[in-house]
Amino acid sequence: MSLWNQEPQKNITPGMPSEDLNKPLSAGSTKCPNCASNIFFEPEINALLCRNCGGVFDPDSKESIGSFCNPQEHNYTGDGDMTEEDKLRRECICDACGAVLVTDVNTASTFCPFCGSPALIKRKLSREFKPDKIVPFKIDRQRAEELFTKYIDSKTEVAKNFKTKKHLKKMTALYVPFWLVSGSVETHSTGTGRKWTPDTDSVEILEVNSKIKFWVKGIPFDASKKIANKLMEAIEPYDYSEMVDFAPEYLQGFYADSYDQLPTDMMSRIAHRLKLYSFEAADSIKKDYNDYVQNYDKAFNILRDIRSVYCLMPVWFLNIEVDGTSHQFAVNGQTGEVCGQLPDSSALKAKKGLLNFYGKHRGYLELFFILIGIVLIVARLPLMFALATGALSTALYDIYGNGTTILGALLIAFVLLTEYFVRKHEKQDRTFTGDVGVENELDKMPPLAAYYDPSMKTTVETNDILLRHYMQLRDNNGRVVDTKEVDIF
Repeated sequence: MSLWNQEPQKNITPGMPSEDLNKPLSAGSTKCPNCASNIFFEPEINALLCRNCGGVFDPDSKESIGSFCNPQEHNYTGDGDMTEEDKLRRECICDACGAVLVTDVNTASTFCPFCGSPALIKRKLSREFKPDKIVPFKIDRQRAEELFTKYIDSKTEVAKNFKTKKHLKKMTALYVPFWLVSGSVETHSTGTGRKWTPDTDSVEILEVNSKIKFWVKGIPFDASKKIANKLMEAIEPYDYSEMVDFAPEYLQGFYADSYDQLPTDMMSRIAHRLKLYSFEAADSIKKDYNDYVQNYDKAFNILRDIRSVYCLMPVWFLNIEVDGTSHQFAVNGQTGEVCGQLPDSSALKAKKGLLNFYGKHRGYLELFFILIGIVLIVARLPLMFALATGALSTALYDIYGNGTTILGALLIAFVLLTEYFVRKHEKQDRTFTGDVGVENELDKMPPLAAYYDPSMKTTVETNDILLRHYMQLRDNNGRVVDTKEVDIF
């Protein structure tokens, strides 16, 4: 059962039987002040959310603290009457993957940019098409092809049959639908700080409880299920200074993908990205301590003043199928940033496979190689006996004895170095990721600085609780030899 079908945690009466916690809300549930639909507590944003109109409300006062969109107000759902401009547009429906593209009557469509199928059905627009904003194309086809070719040529670990120019013919100029989310993020976190006073050699270990409030502006979330989210994040950011009010003229000669997700449908994505940005913001606490380690498990965010804008972004999109697998590529139609899902070369596949096999079975493999190393080192003992009995000459003893010892030591050293490497590429749950830092991975999303709103005031509050206080005792050479606890009560 979904979380929004459960009664809000904060309204649970102490001692309530556990079986009552999963009961859906009755008809007497709290109603949305905007549209009178039921509103439910959304843990990921610590607020009440209406999934009908997108309204967000304070859990205590029920006052509005923003909106993730209002489909009825903006006619995003197509309930309103068609405008004259919409009557001149057409929808191209892919009979293979179900993609819906919006274009004008003069733009020819011969294949689907998402799956490459030529089975396109053209019909009149079925609902109103009304974005709020648009970022116009700046990069033409020739430049997009040049950037894509340069990007592919810069990679060495790519499948041989992939680097061909015939794929460029299917590159499509596409306006991708995005929701630009803005608002304030109040992040509460806990960590452990260490303060060292050099004059007295005093060390304090503190529990650091912090509250940081910062503002973000225009974080883009693509609203198309057909395009990989990480791919769209990889070609960010866009220059919003060139964003303008939507006008039909911008679509002439281009396709526009229809959104199939509202902001209320992507709450997990929005909350997760804002959480990552809140971790970046919490790094500002480190400057007040000699060492600081944040406890990520105890951090939570509160979102307020939420607002969103429906915007079309320019993307040169390309889908290439290799050995039955689709690979999506995108060129930012404004900045020229390129990224895509490159197919690995045979050598890289073998390398990843070997490392993943080692990561999965490394305990047994390391034990096996260490035992072999020990055997090689200990093998010197029989050689010494053979030398003493005259069965082996001194020259041969030096060659074989030193050789086996060095080989055994190198094998053990190799195992230790490999273990260190694998540990660097492990997740927190001690699972080896297989990520060897190869070039075919997608770029990461931009940092907080790309969407931080400096026009709004950022506040930082910290509360220290002293956990331990001790003095470092040093010898005449300045080395710490002992510690002396200081009573903190």
